[in-house]
Amino acid sequence: ELSDLKAVDLERFSRLAEAAAEALRKEGLEQGGPFERALALERHFRIPGAYQYSLNLDFVRDPALDPIEDFVANHKTGHCEYFASALALMLRTQGIPSRVVNGYKGGHFNTLGRYFVVQQRHAHAWVEAWMPSGEVPDYDVAGGLSSSGYWYRLDPTPDARAMFTSEDESTIGHRL
Repeated sequence: ELSDLKAVDLERFSRLAEAAAEALRKEGLEQGGPFERALALERHFRIPGAYQYSLNLDFVRDPALDPIEDFVANHKTGHCEYFASALALMLRTQGIPSRVVNGYKGGHFNTLGRYFVVQQRHAHAWVEAWMPSGEVPDYDVAGGLSSSGYWYRLDPTPDARAMFTSEDESTIGHRL
């Protein structure tokens, strides 16, 4: 049910809610539509220098805070699951139903066997936000549309290409 995908504990995630409200204020979108606000919150994580993608999470955390609240409020460094979780919660603070999706991004096409090689290192997390019908421009709709709306994919991870180096991509098929 969509109402479940709007649920967020505002006491537990007060700093995250404040960060979402501030990001929308900066863009003048406090009263914007769901699509505009979702894109603004996605952009919030991609502001150069604001957040950093890293698999190295060996730093001091605030044990009194939820790890996602700590991520947004303090260290701003994490992997795709941190970014996706934070965006999904920020969307929910704005009344936009959202969910985190885990899957794979990337891989290498093996031309000899005519198949894709996808490895664990291609694992990725992103967000889907429920958008009402007519909210997203037709040219940007990629999924199936129902009478009430559809899921729109957002990827807040900054420089997601940094997850895979060009060396990794060029040699992936040779490591099998």
